[in-house]
Order: sequence, then C-alpha cells, then structure tokens
Amino acid sequence: MDESAYINRNRQLEPLTNQEQKIIDILTFRSCHIDELLLQSQFTFGLLHSVLLNLQLKKRIVELPGSVYTIP
Repeated sequence: MDESAYINRNRQLEPLTNQEQKIIDILTFRSCHIDELLLQSQFTFGLLHSVLLNLQLKKRIVELPGSVYTIP
C-alpha cells in the first residue's frame, strides 16, 4: 500500500471532535489566516491552537507560511 492510500484510509477512520469539525467547515471553501479563524470560530486563542495542532496531526489541515491554514 502506498503512503497516500494509508493517509486517506486514516483520515476516514479518525473521527473529528465538534471543535475540529467547526474549523474544517470554515476552511472548506478557502484558506484562512489564524486571526480570521479566531474570529469565525469564536474559540479562545489557546483552544484554537490546540484544535489546529490536532487537525495537523490528523493530516486534515496544513499550515502555510504566514499562519495561514488550508485543507490539503
């Protein structure tokens, strides 16, 4: 099995929390700067960082230069 199939399989198996899903919903149509995610999600700064880190570990989002987040 190649790496992309492994990643895709893991993405489908790994459930998202309600908070993670909210960030995914925001990022579905376009990339966002962390400040915009903070405003749209209405999360505290610490909670947002935690959710973003978890989504990166789950390979659901990536951070681009300048604290911009997107769905790969």
